Amino acid sequence: MLEWVVSSITSVLCVILGFLLDRWLANREKKPKLVFSMCSTPSDMVDAYETRTKYSNTEYSIEIFNVGQQPVIIDSFELLYKNMTVTCTVPDEDRIVAPYKNIQIVLNQQEADSLLYWCKKYDFDKCSVRVYFMGGKTFTSTLEVPLIHIRAEFARNIEDTN
Repeated sequence: MLEWVVSSITSVLCVILGFLLDRWLANREKKPKLVFSMCSTPSDMVDAYETRTKYSNTEYSIEIFNVGQQPVIIDSFELLYKNMTVTCTVPDEDRIVAPYKNIQIVLNQQEADSLLYWCKKYDFDKCSVRVYFMGGKTFTSTLEVPLIHIRAEFARNIEDTN
């Protein structure tokens, strides 16, 4: 009789635990999962350096990969490091990122110059990214900025020799 009670209680507890784990995994799958990568912009999208304004396209872009199972609608995103904040805009046609798809956001001259300034000042090669979704939710990740870091290091070395 005691064995039957113990096995019944164990079975009920395992069913409850399985149900809770299933709900937890289902909620995890619904969360957005984005991966960020800095890359160079294709040459046909880059504006000539001599004719650039602060809103002109630069040679730096950020690729955003949606590796989650839900589509996301991005309002904007920020690059963060210590007290640095560089706000980046997302064009209207690139706001929706379908599951397992990616978009490429070209940094404008003002965003690239700001990132270069802070990289020269703080000498970082990674920064945080905070994404704001339509509806007010946020997502935080990291971004390696090797192209900006190399350029900042080169500029710092030239300043040191002068």
